[in-house]
Amino acid sequence: MRMTIKNNGMLLIERNGIMTTQFCPFVTTDSKCGHWCPHFSEPQSNDTEMEKQKKAGKEFYIPTVTIKICHGKEITVMEHQFNDERKSK
Repeated sequence: MRMTIKNNGMLLIERNGIMTTQFCPFVTTDSKCGHWCPHFSEPQSNDTEMEKQKKAGKEFYIPTVTIKICHGKEITVMEHQFNDERKSK
């Protein structure tokens, strides 16, 4: 699965091989999911967890990125499958 935050802050997730705009299931209007929502966290890298694994002697660890969204849900993808276009400006 891939995940992208577009330069306008909109969240897209790969579904069935196609990058798909995500919509808010809690708003009755046609509201897209994105960084303007107070429930949408900034992407968090698992660098801290990776350091813990290295200290524990584990040599193999896959770096991931997690975004917390509404109602405590999280979306996690491998770091190489995450793209934040807001940073490319």
